[in-house]
Amino acid sequence: MIRALTCLFVLTALLGCEKKRTPERFLIPTNYEGVVITVFGQSGFPPLPIEDGFRVHHYPDDGILITSTIQEFGWASDETLDVLKDGTFRRISSGNVADRREHFEASGSQEGGGDPKVEYVFKVIGSVKYFDSIDTTEYDRKLEEAIRKLKSLRKKNSESGRR
Repeated sequence: MIRALTCLFVLTALLGCEKKRTPERFLIPTNYEGVVITVFGQSGFPPLPIEDGFRVHHYPDDGILITSTIQEFGWASDETLDVLKDGTFRRISSGNVADRREHFEASGSQEGGGDPKVEYVFKVIGSVKYFDSIDTTEYDRKLEEAIRKLKSLRKKNSESGRR
C-alpha cells in the first residue's frame, strides 16, 4: 500500500511539473491524404484563431498553413477533425480503429541556407495503404514546399506593400 501511494505521489508530482498549453484543433480538408504542416511565428501572417478554447489550425487544400502564432509546448488534449462538405466535423482517429487516421505527428525547426527560420508541426493523415507507401522524404518534401510558399507569399506581400 505504501509503495502504491509513493508511486502515485511521484507520478502526480512529475505530471504537475509539465507545462500545460492551449489545446489545438486541427481541421483537415475532407479526403485529404498526405502531410499537413503548420509553420509558426511568421510576421505578416494571421494568428491562429481561438474557438471554444482551442487554437484552430484550418488547413487549406494544399495542407500548408502559415501563421504568426508562436508555437506552444507542453501537454493538452488536441483534436484532429475532417471538415466535411456540409461544414460539420468528423474525428480522425490516431489509433488503429479506422483506415483513415492520423499516423504520425512531429515538430521541429529549421534555418540556414538563405531560407527563413521556420518552426513547424506536421501530421501524416490518410489510409494505411498511403502511410505504408511513403518514406521520411515525404515530410522533407512538404517542409520544402511550405518554405517555397512562405517565400512566395512574403514576396507578394512586399510587392503589394510598395504600391
